[in-house]
Amino acid sequence: MSDAFEEFFAWLQHFIYHLSPSGQAGVVLAKGALTSKTSGEGEIRKALIEAGGTGLIVCIVNLPAKLFLNTQIPAALWL
Repeated sequence: MSDAFEEFFAWLQHFIYHLSPSGQAGVVLAKGALTSKTSGEGEIRKALIEAGGTGLIVCIVNLPAKLFLNTQIPAALWL
């Protein structure tokens, strides 16, 4: 598993862990978290979407290029 992948999903798991049962969160992650398919990463994304029948992730919004002034890294908003 790549270090970047571990960072993406560790950050996402941190938010999920701290949510109340009815809580909601939005997390901005680099688009690399959407595209990598090594080490079962696609299966982890699928499980987050399908978790508990309702899904922990309800949508992923592709953010426009150059949205943030301090980085050129493409990003997506996970809700």
